[in-house]
Amino acid sequence: MTRASRPGGLLADGGATARGLAVVLGPEARKAWEKAGCQRPDFGSRIVAVRLEIAQSGRKRRSIMIVLVSAYAPDSGRPTEEHVDYEMQKQRLYDSIGRYEVMVEGTDANASLGTRSLHAATENDDGRDRVVGPHGIPLVNHAGKAFHQLLGMNQLCAATTYFRKTAHRNHAFAHTTWKHPGRQSPYQLDHFIVRQKDLKLVRDAGVWNHGVYSDHRAIRLKLKLDGTLIMPLVRSERVDRSLLQDPVTRASWRSVVAENVALFRGSLIDGVQATPLQVLERAMVSAAKQVLMSDGRRRPGWFMAAKASLGPVITARNLASGAAFGANSGPEAKRVLAAARK
Repeated sequence: MTRASRPGGLLADGGATARGLAVVLGPEARKAWEKAGCQRPDFGSRIVAVRLEIAQSGRKRRSIMIVLVSAYAPDSGRPTEEHVDYEMQKQRLYDSIGRYEVMVEGTDANASLGTRSLHAATENDDGRDRVVGPHGIPLVNHAGKAFHQLLGMNQLCAATTYFRKTAHRNHAFAHTTWKHPGRQSPYQLDHFIVRQKDLKLVRDAGVWNHGVYSDHRAIRLKLKLDGTLIMPLVRSERVDRSLLQDPVTRASWRSVVAENVALFRGSLIDGVQATPLQVLERAMVSAAKQVLMSDGRRRPGWFMAAKASLGPVITARNLASGAAFGANSGPEAKRVLAAARK
């Protein structure tokens, strides 16, 4: 579910079944979301994800696709089936990330990942643990081991364990994100997850002593993109209206248009409330970018696309026509036909 949170802003959440999850976008980020086609893929009620297309400066720079994710793992008191379903949903999320996309996942993992020992391996050792860094709370529990395995299989890492922090206020550990309400034991349950190859883009990640009151401390991540990436030249996408010939695609496009009309109603254009016609136009354009995008290659028309199945039928028709009219193709039949046409 997506809705305007304030003039120019946007709130994306899981709707009625959400578990306190949301991605809030400012005005510039909302423009990047719209440029990416207003994508809001569905991975279940415990995961919210949006895609942003961010343009880089410079002649040879190309747009970067950012996938922002907010996820909330089931706690240890939930049934095993719920944990299994969540892991499957997370795997679908990770499988959906494109080769050149940058994923930033903020998660309440409800798991203690621990840290990598400073003496376990050297920086040049390919066998070292790349999932966690050397900074954080070293405690590891069963859920943390399972989460570590999932991250390792997908070549991901917890960026919040790679930066040294200083203890603040009444927190004995600088990386504490939650305290047990009874024992007051410190835990590091909240993390930012990125691809291991994208860790070089992260300038800082850790606890942030701001935000609304909660039993969890807020965390933040600083990502440097401009001037750091040269994306490969890929075939640009375009809207392919011929896809509307397919009834399923046409119905999907109409449904997305209706959703976008509700989303854009009351929005502002250059500081003035959009007219109904402007709302409809934006909704149709946005829906086209969501449903009708093509990689730019010319697609064959309906006949060429169905040539394999239509060819034998046309051949059979031609043979039948020849058999029916070929017997009457003599001079007398031609004379009678010509006379009938006068």
